[in-house]
Amino acid sequence: MFVSNLPFIAVGAVGLRQFHRDPAIFVIFLGTFLTGFGSSYYHWHPNDSTLFWDRLPMTLCFMAILAVVVEERASAKLGAILLWPLLATGIFSLLLWRSSGDLRLYGWVQFFPALAVPLLLLLFPPQYTGTFCLVTAGALYALAKLFELLDHAVHSRFILSGHTIKHLLGAAACFALPRYFQMRRSLPGPALMCSKSSA
Repeated sequence: MFVSNLPFIAVGAVGLRQFHRDPAIFVIFLGTFLTGFGSSYYHWHPNDSTLFWDRLPMTLCFMAILAVVVEERASAKLGAILLWPLLATGIFSLLLWRSSGDLRLYGWVQFFPALAVPLLLLLFPPQYTGTFCLVTAGALYALAKLFELLDHAVHSRFILSGHTIKHLLGAAACFALPRYFQMRRSLPGPALMCSKSSA
């Protein structure tokens, strides 16, 4: 299972090297990088304690991606402000789960961005080129979750388990993100009023 986590480490390392100046983007790739280690740790010794370290990096990614999309689609100022409360909420949801067993807030942390990000992409005009990369990342992540649900059924018919394929598809989704940040270009028009002055 560690081998299937290597792509997360590789993608995260590339992103950290290239995008270390923007806090939200930095957190995305920090979470991606740590996901490779957290997931390997959990699969090496599965229990609630190691599961915490598996879930924590992914939580950071979910919250930071939501903040970036808010920043780029709705308001740069709002996205920057929301980053820290979102990260705090994600961490608190895991601490709440560990202390009480209550997964409801963590469920919100995991699935709310999956609903909010597509809505933001649909409702607000793009400020940058490259939306296709974001859509590709979302589609690959959704496919990864499907393979996770079909884990045993896939493994009974294929050499790899659904969970292993989930890791590979998840890493592919992460790979689409540095491509987006590398290739995006500001679009002309009034939408740029909400963008960063440095964009």
